[in-house]
Amino acid sequence: MDHIILGICWTLWCFIHSFLASPGIKRSVIHTLRIIPQWYRLFYNFLAIAGFFGIAFFQSRLQDDLFMSTNLLIKAGGETIFILGVIFILFSLREYNLKAFAGLSSEDRDKKLVISGLNKYIRHPLYFATIMMILGWFMMRPTNTNLIACGILITYTFVGAWIEEKKLITDFGSDYEKYRSETGMWLPKLMRVKDGNK
Repeated sequence: MDHIILGICWTLWCFIHSFLASPGIKRSVIHTLRIIPQWYRLFYNFLAIAGFFGIAFFQSRLQDDLFMSTNLLIKAGGETIFILGVIFILFSLREYNLKAFAGLSSEDRDKKLVISGLNKYIRHPLYFATIMMILGWFMMRPTNTNLIACGILITYTFVGAWIEEKKLITDFGSDYEKYRSETGMWLPKLMRVKDGNK
């Protein structure tokens, strides 16, 4: 029963996270409460962080067993993947306005499509790095509760990337379509076929 509750909690967190991030809901809340976008971003981040760590704490209190046997090689592989994920996230964040992202300053009025840094090689380096961290964490601690949490969060990350694609097409139109045709979603495109070349 505890594992079912845990799965419901993580699923609700993912749903609320996406629901509040949708442009329509954001505009509606800002208009209804007469607040500036910066305050909404602060509230959104606080709710996401508080919810995440609240569920993680609840998960840590549950009785748990290993989902599969493990060894030093698997744990070392998990640690490596996790650390690489952290590094990728840090490099990816360098291309963004972190103060606006955190809600500590107003958002940029003229947003630009970010195609520099790791974004030059894949379209969603932050999502890719997040999946690496989640997978690495599970390899380090392959328990039943982590299987539930990591499975839901990885699935949500893939869904989040798909939703982000739709938003970016709406925001940047043909510029993003061109970028998408030239850049892989999860892995770099090793070969780009140019007009007239075979």
